[in-house]
Amino acid sequence: MSPFQSESEAHHGFLGLFMLRKIIWGDFEVCSSRIVAWLSKHRDILDLEANACHAVESKTERHQQSSHRELLECLEVFKWLGPADTEYHLDKLQQLRAECTGMWFFARPEYKSWSGGTQKLLWVNGIPG
Repeated sequence: MSPFQSESEAHHGFLGLFMLRKIIWGDFEVCSSRIVAWLSKHRDILDLEANACHAVESKTERHQQSSHRELLECLEVFKWLGPADTEYHLDKLQQLRAECTGMWFFARPEYKSWSGGTQKLLWVNGIPG
């Protein structure tokens, strides 16, 4: 059952709806082109904001990497300037030492008289090494 009494009334109803749509929406191409232009404008704004955020993030990351690199360089300098790890070096040298190295020193009469005597000082002359 149709809400219209006649075919003519139905045509007028549809024509009215069409006109109402045209009044509210205007010409579809004009309306849609405005919507597309608006969307395009806002897409461009979002692209600019995204690029700006990316630039800030990149700069922050570069700054953090630079700070980390500077910190590592400072630590290397402090390590280089710090006291030598003599225990580590002594252990390494003892591993390289040939058996019976330096035993000649303990066989010398000067050492034997010093080690068995009451004298607390043993003066040794020689070149370093």
